[in-house]
Amino acid sequence: MIKIFSYFIVILNFGKLILAKEEEEEWDFVGSHGSLMFLSFGIMIPIGIFISRYLKIYKWWFPIHIFLQSSALAFMLTGYIIMLTKIGFTLETNHAKVGFATILLMVITYVGGIISHLFYDPKRKSAPIFPDRLHWYSGRLIYLLSQVTLILGMRFVFAKEIIIIYSFCILIFLCVPLIIELFIFQKTKHRKSRTRKDIQEEEHQ
Repeated sequence: MIKIFSYFIVILNFGKLILAKEEEEEWDFVGSHGSLMFLSFGIMIPIGIFISRYLKIYKWWFPIHIFLQSSALAFMLTGYIIMLTKIGFTLETNHAKVGFATILLMVITYVGGIISHLFYDPKRKSAPIFPDRLHWYSGRLIYLLSQVTLILGMRFVFAKEIIIIYSFCILIFLCVPLIIELFIFQKTKHRKSRTRKDIQEEEHQ
C-alpha cells in the first residue's frame, strides 16, 4: 500500500513538472511575441516617425529612419511568425484582428516608402499625395493601430493597473507632437502675417 502511494506521489510530481514546463513554454512564446512587437511598435516606429517629421534639418535623419523602420519590420514579422508557429493563423480575438490589419498596413507603408524614395524629385515644389503623403499618414495610422493592438494584447497577460499606466504614457507621448504641431502652426501663421504686412507696406511706399 505504501509503495502504491509512493508511486502515486511520483506520478503527481511528474505531472506537475510537465505542467510547469508547458506553462514555461507558453510564457516563452507570449514573452517573445510581445517583446518583439513592443520593440517594433512601441519604440522603433514612433522614434522613426518623430525623426522623419521633426528632424529633417539634419542629414542623418534619413539613414536612421530607414534603419529604425526596417528593424521594426523585421521584429514585427519575426514576432508574427512566432505566433503563427505556436497557434496558427486566427482572427478570433480583437487583438488578432487589429494586429493583422496593422501588419498589412505596415508592409504596404514600407513598400510605399521605398517607392517614395525611388521617385523622389529634389526639384519638386511640394510633396505629392502619392506616394509621399500617403506614406506619411499611413505611418501615423500604423502607430495608433499598433498601440490599440498592444493594449489588447496586454489584457491577456498583465494586470489592469499596468495597462492603465501604459495607456497614460501613450497619451503623454501623443501630447508631445501635438504641442510641437501647435507651435509650428503659430510660427507659420506669424511668419505669413508678417510677410503680408511687409508686402502691404511696400505697396504703400
